[in-house]
Amino acid sequence: MFQMRLPSPGDSDRTYRDDIPRLLATIDDHRDGLVASGFHRIFGASLDWPGWFFEGTEIGPQRTLPRYISLADDLTILANLLDHLGPEKLLVDIARRPEHSVPPQLLSVLLSAPTLRHAIEHAIRIGERQLPTLKIMLTKPDGDSCSLSVETVMSGPVGQFYAYTVVLMFANIARLLHFEAAAGEDADAVPVAIIGGESHWRACLETYFPQTGFAASNSARLDLAVDWVAAPNPCRDDLLWQEGRWRLENSAYTVSQDDLVRRLDFAFRKALHLERRILPLAEASRALGVSERTLSRRLADLGTSYQERLDLARSHMAEQLLCDEERSVASIAKTLGFSHSSSFARAFASWTNLSPGQWRTQRSATSRPSAGG
Repeated sequence: MFQMRLPSPGDSDRTYRDDIPRLLATIDDHRDGLVASGFHRIFGASLDWPGWFFEGTEIGPQRTLPRYISLADDLTILANLLDHLGPEKLLVDIARRPEHSVPPQLLSVLLSAPTLRHAIEHAIRIGERQLPTLKIMLTKPDGDSCSLSVETVMSGPVGQFYAYTVVLMFANIARLLHFEAAAGEDADAVPVAIIGGESHWRACLETYFPQTGFAASNSARLDLAVDWVAAPNPCRDDLLWQEGRWRLENSAYTVSQDDLVRRLDFAFRKALHLERRILPLAEASRALGVSERTLSRRLADLGTSYQERLDLARSHMAEQLLCDEERSVASIAKTLGFSHSSSFARAFASWTNLSPGQWRTQRSATSRPSAGG
């Protein structure tokens, strides 16, 4: 699966973006599914949101991304990054900042797990929900090791790189949860073997995984020592771990994984981000191909409602707009469909327990560099 050399714009006229139409055709059932955009938000911010970042997507040029984007846009942005940066630089950036490969809330849960196996299995369950075109499995031990394998229905260079970065993400999780580091060992010295990918990628990754074995292969997997995977975590936090597991099982979380709700959430965010308007119930129903009554009943059966999903989309966008210190609260309220700033302030307080001004102040305080930094 990974044996071909990925093309580079500097080597030929072919670009990674050329791979996208055929790739999307092979995953037509999933292309509108939503995936977390954290990985791309990090790269967008570090590159100062260049115009090419959004080329070919349904997202207008901006200085942020919604929390979730369609799989089609996710793959297109990845192709844009590969075209402009190349796979080696992307891999180095992923390996250099392992904590950025995992959302902060999830990372805190993983770091509190009883063992590395618990953490990996927890991450796999989330991956199964958020990465519908990938199959991630942790196999039973074979001798002294067990394997985490990644299979994908996505063929072609972009699909191959997509799967390989998932393998690297789990390698980063293993590095961050290298429990022996608590005894003073080097946390970067992770005894794992990364299988798959291009052989020449080893040179750019071995600095960040000094004890890691690399092997080019048609498969994509991560081999881990059994005794290390099962070792107790000296930094485990049972309370935090149980809370993370509860959130994974909670109906408020799982409802957002329903396909109809996912598509409704995406339609809300698309209308807010691109068209700066609220999507009426009648229009949302038509876009989803169901009647208003059917949509309302289906949402009620799932324990949610049109208004609740709209408020969720509004709350996400409100936080993004408030990051722009130049925007007034009044203009943000208008963008989100509120007739008065006071109405927006009350709604925002119900979402975050903070006023818009307090939220901005708190964000500024947490993002300000420390005196010794």
